[in-house]
Amino acid sequence: MPSRRPKKGAASRRRQAGAAATRLKITLVRSLIGLHPNHVKTLQALGLRKIRATVEHDDTPSIRGMVARVPYAVRVEEEKSA
Repeated sequence: MPSRRPKKGAASRRRQAGAAATRLKITLVRSLIGLHPNHVKTLQALGLRKIRATVEHDDTPSIRGMVARVPYAVRVEEEKSA
C-alpha cells in the first residue's frame, strides 16, 4: 500500500514554516490577438481574457512557470499577505 505522507513541494514547505504566504497579482498588458495558440491557452488558464484584467494567484512553481512562458504579455506584482 502507498504511504500517505504529505507532498514535499515548495508550497507545503512555505506553509509548514509559517511564513507569510506570497500572492501574485498578474495583469494582462497585451492583446491575445496574434499570440502563439499555446500562449493564449496559458493566459486563459491563468484567468486572463481581456487587456488590463487582473487576477491573483498563490505564488507556486506552476504559476511562476506559466508566467515565465508569457513575460511579454503580463505584468506581475508580488504581495505579501500577513
